[in-house]
Amino acid sequence: MATQANVRYTENRSCYNCGQQGHISRFCPLPDKRLNSGQASTSMAIVPAQPLMTAPISSNGVSIVAPHQNVFSSGYSNDKTCLRNRVATLEEIVGKIKSKHDADEAKELATKHEIERRNKEKDEEERRLKDKQEREEQHLRLSQELGKQWGKICEKIEKRDKDANELAKLREDVARLSRTKEDVTPSQPTAAKVDIVDVLRREQDEIRAAVDRRFAMMEERINHLIKGKEAAEADVELWKAEALRSSNKRGSIAIETPTSNARAHLRSTPSREGAVVGPVSARTEKGINPSLKGIVDQHNMKVNLLKEMRMKDVNGRMEAEKEVEKLKAEMARLEISRRQKGTNLKTRLDKAAGASTYKPPCPPCSSSKKKAATSSAD
Repeated sequence: MATQANVRYTENRSCYNCGQQGHISRFCPLPDKRLNSGQASTSMAIVPAQPLMTAPISSNGVSIVAPHQNVFSSGYSNDKTCLRNRVATLEEIVGKIKSKHDADEAKELATKHEIERRNKEKDEEERRLKDKQEREEQHLRLSQELGKQWGKICEKIEKRDKDANELAKLREDVARLSRTKEDVTPSQPTAAKVDIVDVLRREQDEIRAAVDRRFAMMEERINHLIKGKEAAEADVELWKAEALRSSNKRGSIAIETPTSNARAHLRSTPSREGAVVGPVSARTEKGINPSLKGIVDQHNMKVNLLKEMRMKDVNGRMEAEKEVEKLKAEMARLEISRRQKGTNLKTRLDKAAGASTYKPPCPPCSSSKKKAATSSAD
């Protein structure tokens, strides 16, 4: 069966170049129609057919085709040369195409790297500008807050000076009234009047001591606030210098948080001594930023201090107003007593002149007696 298939394949075999049987396209004596595409087809040309010589069937059932000796040797050599030249041409073309393709790929890769580098530089520049703007905004905000606090401190100082001036004026008025009282009072005052004056003097001394203590406390607090402000300004300048440094990559600096000496009330219920810390609280305490916590504590300290100063200022103002009211009432009372219990200047002059020139006063009339009686009844 295999022998019949080989024989039929050999008999039906024809040349692809000229279409004739008896030889193949490799050994065709006619020129290759693929190389001469512009010429007319030679498929109708008559070429003497050379029958293929077949050997007898071997023992394994496969027929052997005997090769031609030198019939198509010249055609074979020509075809081999043409194919070699064509292969060389194709290799050259393929080499040029490959080199061009490699050059295009290298150019695209270089362009891609350049675009990525430019985008990276652009993003870095935008990030630097954004960080710089944030630092400037934070510096401006800190400056405004410090300016506001300094303005409040200056207002407190001016108010304290004003209160001190008012108290000095009131003290001068009290001293003047006391001097006038001493000049106006008779030579032998009663024990009740002396007691009242001593009580008033003691009250004045106590008020003066309280006011002095309050002023000393306010001066201590103001000095503490001034020191805190100076420390904060130094920290801000240090942070700004470190943040604006060209070799700084992170843009941050560790600043020591100032400790507070003021007393502050607890905002939450204190935990018991034997209480166990849960995982949530431990996680929260571990995740707290120490710098932010220090800023928050400092802010709370300042708020509590301002509240305390405000309450003390209000209480001091109320006490000063009460003192002023008391002094006004006392001044009015002293004025009334001075008007009611005046001395006779003529009598005192006569006594000072001497006994020889002394003249007893005239007896008072009935109208003066009535006035004296009404004044004593009052």
